[in-house]
Amino acid sequence: MKIVINFNKYSYFLAGLIIFLAGMFIVNALTPGIAPNQGHLISEIAPPTGCIAGQFLEWDGASWKCANAGTTTITPPTTTLDLAYGIHSSKQCIALHGVVETDGVAKFCKFSARADRQLPPYFPNIPGYYTKADCISDGGYLIPTPGQNYPTCKFYNAPSGWNAYKYWTATKSNTCRNQYGDGCTTGSHIFKNKAQEVCSYHTPHFTTWTLCKSTVTERGYY
Repeated sequence: MKIVINFNKYSYFLAGLIIFLAGMFIVNALTPGIAPNQGHLISEIAPPTGCIAGQFLEWDGASWKCANAGTTTITPPTTTLDLAYGIHSSKQCIALHGVVETDGVAKFCKFSARADRQLPPYFPNIPGYYTKADCISDGGYLIPTPGQNYPTCKFYNAPSGWNAYKYWTATKSNTCRNQYGDGCTTGSHIFKNKAQEVCSYHTPHFTTWTLCKSTVTERGYY
């Protein structure tokens, strides 16, 4: 079988028109303009000057640059870890209801160190009972106690991952006694770099001494 293709003047015209339109598209794509004919500079399409084999293009927020695989020149926004030893930040401290403090050497975070307490039913306001007012005064907040008709007072203590900073504490005096009536009362202090107070007592004719510690109500953390 013999195939014969005849080209006439119309075929040549159509081929020429296609070539012309393709050329116009390339020129328009590479020539800056205004929408809808935006166009691009050749430098915007070709790799930046100085690129070498094996690198990739990276946008730094202002222009394209070449970077090595496995590295980056873009620095993501970070939170300054400005508390002691560079583990946590002031923003984290405040977000966790802590208070940023400083000892002149470094900043640290003050958290409550109180244990959660269950309030008695109906908040009886009589001596010896821990009341709703006591909870609020101590910096706590109330949550329901599952299965009970009284709430629990919780405190904004340091979460896991925070460490005690030096001896920074605030304490409350504590009295300890045994069944024989022997005991002692500790001292206390406001928030400062001071160790927890202790006292000791024993019963006559017994050689074992018992330690009594003050109650830590606040502690510094980093």
